[in-house]
Amino acid sequence: MPSAAPTESPTERWDVHSLPRADGKTFLVTGGNAGIGYFVAEQLAGTGATVVLGSRAPDRADAAVASIRSRVPGARVRHIRLDLADLSSLEASAEALGSDRLDAVVHNAGVKFDQPTRRETGDGHEAMFGINHLGHFALTRWLAPLLAAAPEGRVITTGSFAATSERLDLDDLESTRDYEPERTYGRSKLAQMLFGFELDRRLRAIGSTVRSVVTHPGGALDSLTPSRPPLHVRTPAERLRGLPAGILVQGKDAAAWPAVRAVLDPAITGGELWTPRRFALRGTPRRRPVRGHLADAEVAAHLWSASRDLTGVEPEFRP
Repeated sequence: MPSAAPTESPTERWDVHSLPRADGKTFLVTGGNAGIGYFVAEQLAGTGATVVLGSRAPDRADAAVASIRSRVPGARVRHIRLDLADLSSLEASAEALGSDRLDAVVHNAGVKFDQPTRRETGDGHEAMFGINHLGHFALTRWLAPLLAAAPEGRVITTGSFAATSERLDLDDLESTRDYEPERTYGRSKLAQMLFGFELDRRLRAIGSTVRSVVTHPGGALDSLTPSRPPLHVRTPAERLRGLPAGILVQGKDAAAWPAVRAVLDPAITGGELWTPRRFALRGTPRRRPVRGHLADAEVAAHLWSASRDLTGVEPEFRP
């Protein structure tokens, strides 16, 4: 796996406020109706691409589409129903795209629970692991033909800083024995990141043109995020209270930048990790080395096999 040094080179210069055009391309953003996913979708819509929001809440998705259209003249944006907690529904979600190709999917949707009670999806999987990782793993299987049909399809998997301090328990991936919300969330995000790197290894092995890239958004606060009513409204008082934190973290609009660059930058290759520049918490996106447990191919391969067994499907791409 590439472990590029986090140094700037001419091919890595990038203006987050002047994105390249992507007319004719189609991008899917899971969870694109709120939070960081919304800003990923809004920024991509400004490139001329068709942007599809994957959401399980039609009313919220309608509001997000209306918000994007009000800020991006001529935006080509719509939404499809997507419920990552319901594995049996994901094939229909892929079909609802109504397209013969998909240029990129941003696996952004996710849940984080603070309550001490362990929750499960309707399929019987621990909810955070099931939605954040297994749902995206299974969705990739149904999107694979569309991604492979694009000249250079991309799978962008959103990780988290929370994953850096966690390790997977391969004998208890769904936290049946030692459930603790923060730890379980971090492990679910680690699983996502390991999936993204393992997918890249498998794509390279067959000579596929599809690229798998991993990002994480750094630290993002609502108080530093610009208003997008009715989705999010920031009061002047909230903005003032959040300003001191801006030394270390940022708003969700800036947190979208690594994923947006991973979708659009032609210089990016598979297997890379992109994060905010400053301490991986804030700033413009930069490439980071893939090291330590994130680079553990053996654990990632075990996770892949377990995910295939748990979902009953497997992402498969043809050269």
